[in-house]
This record gives sequence, structure tokens and C-alpha cells, in this order.
Amino acid sequence: MTDIVLTGVGGQGIVFASNLLATAAMNNGYKVKLTHRKGLAQRGGSVLSFVRIYQNTNVSPIIPFSKADLLLGFEVLESLRNINYVKSNGVAVINFRKIEPVNIKIGMHQYPSDDEIRRILNNSSIKYYLIDAREIALSTNNPRGENVALVGFAAGLELLPISKDALIEAIRTISPPKYAELNIRTLERAYQRAQEVK
Repeated sequence: MTDIVLTGVGGQGIVFASNLLATAAMNNGYKVKLTHRKGLAQRGGSVLSFVRIYQNTNVSPIIPFSKADLLLGFEVLESLRNINYVKSNGVAVINFRKIEPVNIKIGMHQYPSDDEIRRILNNSSIKYYLIDAREIALSTNNPRGENVALVGFAAGLELLPISKDALIEAIRTISPPKYAELNIRTLERAYQRAQEVK
């Protein structure tokens, strides 16, 4: 079984990425439980998705704390808030993108500095990769493709029980036609980058 937490803010394509993982996993013969939580309807609000990929035993749709194999973090602060879902020796792939929530914008709190972010991650018991998913997406002329870049990077690190071909097939199934080839290029570029750092 592979448990994946996806977290970020509304408007970052987290629901699409979750559906991509679920569709590809089913294409590879797995069963999937997929759950979205929190402010999905609110652009900029917190979003948390659980994808549980399994074969035989039935599972709850909710991933317990300290049980996720992988966290895909679309935004830094939301990633830090939800890092406790990842098990000891699990992995986080985090897009180093900062989107300030309302309480920071109005001065109630401060966004953590880069040093604080790395200190928090270094003090955790997980392995992590900080990536620039936006740069990867833009390098393939796909400014909306940060979500696909995160999935592709995780696939390139061989953290998913899903083949790259199954992900490409899933993109062709669920992407709007005008974005399908762009998303495939972004996935392949991210996959290649991850293979280089693995």
C-alpha cells in the first residue's frame, strides 16, 4: 500500500493531481481511495487530499498521522503544517512556492524564513526534496503545470507504485485536450530532473 498526502492552497491544481495519481494507479491495476478535505471551494484556502493506493485489504479513506509514505507539497507553509502526516523515513517533495495566507498578509503572523523552513525540515525524521515546480513547468511552456511537475518529480524518484506510461495515459484521459501534450512534456521533464538527483 502507498499513502500519499497532497497539500497546498486552492487554485494550485491539487484536485487534478490527486485524480491523475488515482487514474494512473487504477490503470496499473490498483484500487484507490481518494479524499479531499478543507477549503476546496475557496481559492487560496487550505487544501488537503489523501490518495491511498492498495491491492487486497480494504482501507479507510483517511490517512492517519505519521502513516503517509509521501507528501506532495504544493506550497511551503501548507507543507510544513501537514508534515506530521508523513511517517518516519517517509519522503516529502515540496514545491518551494510561497503563497501568503490572510493572517500573514494582514500582519498577524510572519512567513517562516528560508532558514527556518530548512531547520524545521531538517529536524523532522523525513527525507525531503525542495524543487522549483514553476521553473520546470515554465521550461515546457506550461505555466499551469506545477501540479504535474510535482507528480512527475515523485515518479522520477521512484516513490510511486505507478509507471510513467500509466501517468501519461492518465493525463491523456483526464486533461482537457488542449493541455494534454503540454502536461505530458512537463511530466517527462520533471521525471528526468528527478532521475538526475536521485
